[in-house]
Amino acid sequence: MQEFQLDRRTGDVDYIKRVNLGHVISRLKQEGSMSRAELSRKLGLSKSTCSLLVDELLSKKLVTELGKDKSSGGRKPTLVDLNYYAGVAVGLKIMIDRISGVLIDLSGKVTCSDEIHISPHSRVDEYYEKTLEIINRLIHNNDKIADREIYGVGISMGGRINYDAGVLIESSILHWHNEAFARNIEAKIGLPVFLENDVNTFAWGENHFGHGKNYSNYVCISIGQGIGAGIIINNQIYKGSHHGAGEFGHMKIAHQKDLRRCSCGEYGCLEAYASTPALLKEATLKYGERVNMEALLKKASEKDGRALEIFQNAAQYLGLGIANLVNIFDPEVVLIGGEGTAYTEYITDEVQRVLSENIVYDLANEIPVVFLPYEADMWSRGTAAMVLMEHLQIAFE
Repeated sequence: MQEFQLDRRTGDVDYIKRVNLGHVISRLKQEGSMSRAELSRKLGLSKSTCSLLVDELLSKKLVTELGKDKSSGGRKPTLVDLNYYAGVAVGLKIMIDRISGVLIDLSGKVTCSDEIHISPHSRVDEYYEKTLEIINRLIHNNDKIADREIYGVGISMGGRINYDAGVLIESSILHWHNEAFARNIEAKIGLPVFLENDVNTFAWGENHFGHGKNYSNYVCISIGQGIGAGIIINNQIYKGSHHGAGEFGHMKIAHQKDLRRCSCGEYGCLEAYASTPALLKEATLKYGERVNMEALLKKASEKDGRALEIFQNAAQYLGLGIANLVNIFDPEVVLIGGEGTAYTEYITDEVQRVLSENIVYDLANEIPVVFLPYEADMWSRGTAAMVLMEHLQIAFE
């Protein structure tokens, strides 16, 4: 269980109060109901300060009072607990052909989910339209919300993103540049909107709800339409100094002549050799006709040599890329997810072989590489959790 260091910086009373309110919420979530006195002991705060924090949370309906606790003498203390039904956050994942979304409550539980499809490479304004439509379906046409407060909307998409400004700086998948997506949606719906790279929210979802809960330092790799990495260091997402960390798919993996061109416009990127579009381009060349992923998987299941070779080649490049990441970061674990995990059975063994040959100091035997089943909700849950973290300073343990 993660321990929280209370922030006692002077000169910023509002900030300290906000952080300590978050610590109260987090402790109640971790350990369940307790009295104000017990909370003050566990958080290292004075009884009067803790009581004031609890009273404020009660006024906001984030905490509720329960019955009386047992007493060792004197008046029985009143127990307080987190009100998991006080409010919800929206989490959306925007992909090239669809938008998936969830609502989560303060416990991180998904109260409802939805998905809306869009024609690939539609105009930007159509993505805005569909985003507003799914938000409306989740929060306005939903009787499960009742009178709960809506804390905000989190949106994730592929690309280089300035989180603080809510701007998609550049995306090689969507081909957008300097799009103030969060701010524009915020102006339409009147709720706080936060924008983040989708692989970062995948890593955040794993950190709060999935395999990442057991680790403090790990790498989440997404394979599918593109390839990216979410890097967690000491339970925090590493974003880089210029919002560009995690562009794993644009690692140069080949240098020979006749390099394949990547979606970013450059040549020799890992994404040009191991992403889903790369596999399908290779299949088109080998079969002399367009082949979709469903057909390619069917051929592989039938032990078709050309199909198996396509997956094996992609696995070799992916394995080399992962080996480079491991040699740089030495993570506790590598988690692989995304739509590309549909073909996990055809690449796992080859990826592991390449890792064992290219990771130094026999670390391949110490660092597990876990292929996860694709869960669209996990990405959206991570995005919604980001909203709760921002609004309430909650840590989901």
